[in-house]
Amino acid sequence: MHANVSIYDGSIIGSRVVIHSGTVIGSDGFSFVPDEEGRQVKLLQLGWVLIEDDCEIGANCAIDRGGFSPTVLRRGVKIDNLIQVGHNTEIGEDTVVAALTGFSGGTRVGRQCVIPGQVRTNQHISVGDSAVITARTGVTKSVKPGATMGGMMPAQDYNDWRRAHAIYKRLPEISRRLGRIEKLMGLGGRDPSDNR
Repeated sequence: MHANVSIYDGSIIGSRVVIHSGTVIGSDGFSFVPDEEGRQVKLLQLGWVLIEDDCEIGANCAIDRGGFSPTVLRRGVKIDNLIQVGHNTEIGEDTVVAALTGFSGGTRVGRQCVIPGQVRTNQHISVGDSAVITARTGVTKSVKPGATMGGMMPAQDYNDWRRAHAIYKRLPEISRRLGRIEKLMGLGGRDPSDNR
């Protein structure tokens, strides 16, 4: 453990683990609910952090304790600097995670995944074994094992984004239809049998 590492009571750390400067392990998860008047009330955080053997944790990371069960880094996990691991997250064996990634509470990441920088997840999703998530991707739904996922999500009006995203998913079909229409109208459209 390097300088200024903080490890809260109840954390369990295996053998041959390296923890770089400024990292905090076992702090409370970010769990609040509004009361009847809309004031945010903190939920109890009674869980702990389990870091198995042969993990390496970069500088200035925050690994939150679970609410009632542990937050877990399985054997051989390697995480870069400035990573947020939310409460009740589990990261599977031999997964690597690059800088500025944030896992929301309850995220499950499988074994041998590759997660480059600035990835973020919605809470309570899962990423299957051997999945690859490209840099700056916002993972909003669970990912199948072995999948490669990518896509940035710049901030914009939510309803505009939903409409644009619905159209974006249909662009290959729209392109084929447009090609057929152009061909029928003699406008030099591409061959409609070309499905690219």
